[in-house]
Amino acid sequence: MPSLWHIQYMGNSHNSDALSGFLLNNEVHTSGTLWSNRGEPVGIKNPNRMSTGGVATKGNGKMLAFVWKDKRMVKVISI
Repeated sequence: MPSLWHIQYMGNSHNSDALSGFLLNNEVHTSGTLWSNRGEPVGIKNPNRMSTGGVATKGNGKMLAFVWKDKRMVKVISI
């Protein structure tokens, strides 16, 4: 049977770096926002002195995580 790749869009209360990696190993791509206490990649954990509109990214070939500052920090992960 051919692999059936799916994509799952997740809200911040259910998403994490570890869960997205697990789902990728099971042929499911994910995308969604992250909460700060839900397992975020180290590269976006504490961006230094980010001004409004600033962006920081971290990727490893399979995963892209980024944070930008609006009124608050908004963190997103996509695999």
